[in-house]
Amino acid sequence: MRHVFGDLWQQEGLSLQEHSLVTCTLLVSLNRDAEQRLHFLGAKNLGIPRSAIKAMITHAARYAGWLSAVGASRALAEVWPEG
Repeated sequence: MRHVFGDLWQQEGLSLQEHSLVTCTLLVSLNRDAEQRLHFLGAKNLGIPRSAIKAMITHAARYAGWLSAVGASRALAEVWPEG
């Protein structure tokens, strides 16, 4: 945990928000629904708009497949409902 959230997430080159969005994208691509829930909430807490997460899911769908996007959309709706 210290390596990932300390060393990795604190390295120069990406902001915390960018690290979060990259991580969310990878989790969508890898179909890791449980981890997506945690990181979608983290993205929310970092001030990333829900619309950016939705756009990322749509973008990732073209590369990772629609089934990955469907699972990610469900995970997002569970932890961060619209409205």
